[in-house]
Amino acid sequence: STVGGIITGSSASLSGTVDAGNVQTGGLVSATGNITGGNILSGGLGSFTGNVTAANFIGGGAGTPTLSSATNLDLSAVSSVRVIGGGTFRLPSLTTAQIANTIAANGDMIYNSSVNKFQGYEGGAWANII
Repeated sequence: STVGGIITGSSASLSGTVDAGNVQTGGLVSATGNITGGNILSGGLGSFTGNVTAANFIGGGAGTPTLSSATNLDLSAVSSVRVIGGGTFRLPSLTTAQIANTIAANGDMIYNSSVNKFQGYEGGAWANII
C-alpha cells in the first residue's frame, strides 16, 4: 500500500509493501514486507522482515540504536559507507577460540582479543593486519 506518511505516538506494526513519505513512531517499528520511506524515525526498536529503503534511519529514546538481523545485514551506498559525527568504527572483538568457530570469508576483519591484534581473513586463513 502507498501512504503519505505514518506518524504515531506509540508503536507501528506494518505489513505488506509500504511506500511512505516518513515513518515516525514513539516506540517500536515492526514491519513485514518491503518498506520504502523518506525517513524512518523510531523512539524504540526497529524490527524488519524484508527490504527497507530510507533516506535516513533515526533512533530516538535512551540507549544505543541497534540494527540486527538473523541473517546478513548489508549496507549499500552509491559511493561509500561512512562513520560521521566524531564516532569510531568498532570491529567485533573475539577470542582465538571464538574465531575458530566463525565461518569467515576472504575480506572479513576482526580484533583478536587473545593476541591483541587486528586480523583479516585472506586466502582461506586469518592473518594479522600489520
